[in-house]
Amino acid sequence: MTKKYAFSFLARGIFCYTIPMRTRIVQAILRLVSRRYILIILLELIIALIAVFLYTYNRFASFYDVDFWQNAVSNFIATFLGLLLGIPVVLWMNNLQQRIIDDNEKLKSNEEARQRRKIILTALRKELNGAYDLLKDYPGYTITNESFDWLYFIALAPCLEVWRSFSDGGELKWIDDVDLLTNLAWAYYAIEQVKESGQLFIDAAYIHPRRGGKVIIKHLHEHFERNISEAVTFIKVALDKLDAQN
Repeated sequence: MTKKYAFSFLARGIFCYTIPMRTRIVQAILRLVSRRYILIILLELIIALIAVFLYTYNRFASFYDVDFWQNAVSNFIATFLGLLLGIPVVLWMNNLQQRIIDDNEKLKSNEEARQRRKIILTALRKELNGAYDLLKDYPGYTITNESFDWLYFIALAPCLEVWRSFSDGGELKWIDDVDLLTNLAWAYYAIEQVKESGQLFIDAAYIHPRRGGKVIIKHLHEHFERNISEAVTFIKVALDKLDAQN
C-alpha cells in the first residue's frame, strides 16, 4: 500500500509540475498560429510542393506522358499564381472591412458620448442657474420674525438632486473635461455649504434660540452669508465654463 501511495503521489507531482510546461507549449503554438504567419506558412508549403514536383518530374520523366505533365504544370502554375495573388488580396480586403467596421463603431460611440454629455451638461446648467438666480440677489436679512420665511427659503431651496443623481449613477464619466468637472464640483460643494450653514443658522436663531446665544447666532449668520457670497462666485465660474462648451 505504501508503494502504491508513493507512486500515486509521485505521478500527481509530475503531472502538476508539467502543467506550466504544457501551458507554455500551447501558448507558443497559439502565438505561432496567427494571421501574420498564415501567408508565410502557405508560401513555404507551396515552395515545398514545387520542389517535390520538380524533383519527381526530373527523376521520373520517362514514366509520365509529356502532354499530361505540360497541362499539369500549366494548371499548377495558374493555381499557384491564383494563391500567390489571391491570399494577400483577401487578407487586405478583410483588414480593410474590419477597419471600416471599427471606425463606424468608434464614430457611433463618440456620437453617443457627445449626446449623453450634452444632456448631462444641460441638466446641470439648469440646476446651477436656479441656484445662481436665488443666491446672487441675496440682500442680507436681519434676524426678525418677518425675515424667517425668506431666510428659511434661501437656506433650503438650492437644489443638488441632479448633481447627486448623476454622481451616484456614474454619469459624470461622460464629462471628459477635468477643469469643467472640477469647477462643477466646487460649485455644488459651495451650495451644499450654504444649505448646511443655513440650516444651522435657522435652528439656532429661530427654532432653538435658547440653546445658543447672541454671539453664536451672530457668528452663524455671518458664516451663512459668507457662504452665500462664495457660492455665487463658484457658481458663476462653473456657468461660464458650461457656456464655453457650446
